[in-house]
Amino acid sequence: AGIAIEPAPRAYDPSAIAANAALVAAAGPSGLAAGLRSEVPVDALAPPPLARLRAPLRAARVAVLTGAGALLAGDPPFRAAGDATLRELPADVALADVAFGVSTYDHADVLADPDVMLPVATLRALAEAGEIGGLAGAFGIHGGGADTTELRERTGPQLLDRLRAMHADALLLTGG
Repeated sequence: AGIAIEPAPRAYDPSAIAANAALVAAAGPSGLAAGLRSEVPVDALAPPPLARLRAPLRAARVAVLTGAGALLAGDPPFRAAGDATLRELPADVALADVAFGVSTYDHADVLADPDVMLPVATLRALAEAGEIGGLAGAFGIHGGGADTTELRERTGPQLLDRLRAMHADALLLTGG
């Protein structure tokens, strides 16, 4: 069972937090409540144009970007929500060396199996099976509350530069 979340506001609305808390409390133990509103302002963006894959999938080098806050264990953690820094992980990273440094979601599943949010093991297996050309690299960002202007003007171009440098043909995105 799921619920629909109303569209995000264009500006911060402190009343949304209080209204959401009241709806969740009224819903009882499940917390599933109709009428919830996003609390994070999001600029209205036009859908991006989709790019054609430049290589056959069996030859494509695939990178992965997760909004689950993946970073190398021991690296400085992400700041609070709104941190738009990009963390690069090497293509040969061992999942045991990855930490998830944000507190905006329940980490039970990602701690039990980091591949659910940073599917480098799955992508390596697909490469070994000849389904993709290989794993180009991996990146982590803090997926909550970042300034969309900063993402568009700084983090996005930085990611594109790194993807070009590693000759990535495709980017797989996971949430957080």
